[in-house]
Amino acid sequence: MRRRAHTRIAAELSRKMRLSKEHEKILLDAILEPDRWRSRNFRVSHHYLQYDIILSHLKMARKAYLENNMPSCLYHLGIALHFLQDALIPSPREFRQAHDRIEARTEDPNLLHEAGLREAIDVGFKTSFPSPKFIERALLKVKWTYDEQHIIWKAAVLSASIAAAVFGSRNPPDGLEEEYRELKKRHNRRILAASLTSLLSAAGGSFLILQFSEFSILLFLLFFLFMPLVIFHKFVGSDFEFYDIEEEAEWYGIA
Repeated sequence: MRRRAHTRIAAELSRKMRLSKEHEKILLDAILEPDRWRSRNFRVSHHYLQYDIILSHLKMARKAYLENNMPSCLYHLGIALHFLQDALIPSPREFRQAHDRIEARTEDPNLLHEAGLREAIDVGFKTSFPSPKFIERALLKVKWTYDEQHIIWKAAVLSASIAAAVFGSRNPPDGLEEEYRELKKRHNRRILAASLTSLLSAAGGSFLILQFSEFSILLFLLFFLFMPLVIFHKFVGSDFEFYDIEEEAEWYGIA
């Protein structure tokens, strides 16, 4: 997506969020920043969904928002939205002609008007929810298309819903903090259990190495490296319930 399309969507977001002129300028500058990166590094790909980059910048934007640091929040939000919007257009590496045609069309003022940006942004705000899980689900649904008007509409809706999630309520849902504290205690007990079990494994391995020195390398690898990895994965790495709650807690600044 080219400069005009990025900035038109950002300007409509600014209007919806009632940003000051100073803050609007930060958002408009930030949403163009990845193109300046690309001019210095052609390996920075925009037209594939950069899931980790987008999510990382959105989490930084949310953290800055919770700290009342609006310039930093809008900077990271702008970068994330740039990569999100570009992912809706076919990659130039595989579909050069279609990519160039679609990018040129998305800059057409008539198309930008016909796409109904304000309505799309209103829809995005109405369907948003302040949660990293909501954002992750939204990102997983991002698919490129050849329909230029749909691209603009989808870019505006997604940008608005994700911006609304970042700027959502600072107050955590009822019970989240208590649930996080309880699961954190359980997770710490799992870490302790994994550590003690790994120590027992190492002690058993040391004894066997003394008894069977000809197999010392194999026993060392088994009891000092492989077994601790398996133990920590079983006790700690598989605690998905805790990691899910921790991500939510971080979104609200209580982790």
